[in-house]
Amino acid sequence: MTQVGTDAACAEDQGLRRTRSIAAHIVNALNGVRYFALTPDFLDDPKRLTWAHRKVCNKQVELGFAGILVYLWKCGIHELPTFLPEEVLKAWAAYAAANREPV
Repeated sequence: MTQVGTDAACAEDQGLRRTRSIAAHIVNALNGVRYFALTPDFLDDPKRLTWAHRKVCNKQVELGFAGILVYLWKCGIHELPTFLPEEVLKAWAAYAAANREPV
């Protein structure tokens, strides 16, 4: 998680705003479970959370679909379950093919 007191989206000190801050998921929890079969333990790990103003910045810190692919790869996840939606598996296969180290 980013330093306590600093919003990851707008880089403002939490004390400077009246909007409440929360620990926000980098990977949207619903999409992480639905499209990538990520577990709550994975999503709720403090390394995968950041600070964000609740109503103002929360959506800004969430990764989009392509960003999630990159993030998972950087986390060391190199295979996804085969039961995931076909579009997800195709996108993952293309990303993995482009990012595998040559043997």
